[in-house]
Amino acid sequence: MLWPQAYVVFQKVAHSSLFTVLSKTEFRCVILLLCAALAGAQTQPSVPTGNLDVTVLDEDGQALPAAFVLVEQAGKVILQERASPSGNALLHRLAPGKYKVLIQKPGFYTTTVDNVEIVSGQTQPMEVRLHAVRES
Repeated sequence: MLWPQAYVVFQKVAHSSLFTVLSKTEFRCVILLLCAALAGAQTQPSVPTGNLDVTVLDEDGQALPAAFVLVEQAGKVILQERASPSGNALLHRLAPGKYKVLIQKPGFYTTTVDNVEIVSGQTQPMEVRLHAVRES
């Protein structure tokens, strides 16, 4: 493993002159580690994203706190959030595209909204009303 060796090399550098203490191999190791650190520090170009702002209500228009909002793409859940006490769930940093949104809460039927389109730099509002499960 390279990191323990790098630590020893950096300890030597911290306590002595770089050129008098390090062998050529150790010096090359330091240079490679610095290059790797600099390469890792560069940020990748950010992909523009959008947001989804979901308001979850019951049949009477009252907020439904703690409802689960799941965002799916290609059959996989990629993001989920729980609704706040005011029934709102804000889902951040969604790549532009179309999604399926599922809203779930115990005691209510699950609601699915297909083809929710997210546009870069915009927040897509969505209001969903859940219907209570009624026993016969």
